[in-house]
Amino acid sequence: MRAQKTGRPPATTREEILQVARGLFKEQGYTKTSLEMVARSAGIARTSLFAYFPAKSDLIWAPYEPVTACLADGLAHWPTDGSIVNSVAAAFRAALDESTIPRDVVIDIWTIVEQSPELRALSAAGMQAGERIVAEAIAKQVDTTCDAFVPEVLACALVSAATAATTHWVRSCPTAPLVDIVDRAIRPILSGYAPLLVLRRQSGHV
Repeated sequence: MRAQKTGRPPATTREEILQVARGLFKEQGYTKTSLEMVARSAGIARTSLFAYFPAKSDLIWAPYEPVTACLADGLAHWPTDGSIVNSVAAAFRAALDESTIPRDVVIDIWTIVEQSPELRALSAAGMQAGERIVAEAIAKQVDTTCDAFVPEVLACALVSAATAATTHWVRSCPTAPLVDIVDRAIRPILSGYAPLLVLRRQSGHV
């Protein structure tokens, strides 16, 4: 009779692999954890890991893919009341809701990022991608004939504020929902820029 194998069963989904990777990053650090270590701990071949995650940083940022998609979708569908502040704030709230990205995953990701200079540098690229999404969405909805740079500046400010609010939330042993903390961070920015943003349908543009 064959003896049964012991140890961790092989990971079979992206989510399971990500969970294994975050556990290793928390235990021994992002820099000291190789893709080979992740594959071995997940019980899968290295080639299988690469098929899911071509870059090591993908093991950190992959859970934010639905967040980005949700944010883009929310910014593409503005309500008819014409409130830019409420529209953008609602899109951020929907994207950062726990149904989109669970609280424990957010805490794990940003705790790992905080401890890794390499990841902090890489996070800038992710922020820029988010800024482009927000800027393009706002630019499509507003009349920018006077100040065409405003959507880009506003997007940069919003994403930076949301990121800073998230890191503060993680550091402070969070009890309040993340969406409330981010909302408090971005609403003053939105309110300040609101007079400069006129919806196209209000300004007579198509």
